Amino acid sequence: MIKDFSEVMSQRSDKELAEILTIKRHEYQEDAIKAAQAELEKRNLDVKSFVTVDDIKKVEAELATVPTGEQKFNFSLKFLTFILPGPVTGLWQFICNKVLEEPSLSILGLPIVIVIQVIIFKRLKTNGYDRFALDFKKWTLISYIFFVALLLIFVLESILS
Repeated sequence: MIKDFSEVMSQRSDKELAEILTIKRHEYQEDAIKAAQAELEKRNLDVKSFVTVDDIKKVEAELATVPTGEQKFNFSLKFLTFILPGPVTGLWQFICNKVLEEPSLSILGLPIVIVIQVIIFKRLKTNGYDRFALDFKKWTLISYIFFVALLLIFVLESILS
């Protein structure tokens, strides 16, 4: 993969390489950064001749607000992730049955909740909240296991009664 980036970086100007290694570093993959560093060393150039210290400090200040992926998934988020799929699905079924008077649409409740949770998971991942996303995924799965078990208990109780 680094060979692909090496070819691309060899076509960049000296100033562009310096910016990739400093100001725009957070916009590039690690392999691209390595290729840019290798190309700059190959050209025997110094980054400092293209980028000022103020530019670097500005980027560091901006990066301080970027998520580190080490945020904690606190109790309230665990609780919400655990409890919300059930009531949201139930609310959807209520709307379909009582408001829209289309009980056949109520079957879409669970898929809608799953799609929403997948979107949330992907959004967390793309924004750099990797650990947060994995905790969200874990608590979502725990929630589904709980609600399926609860459903089975109710079904078994109604069959046995």
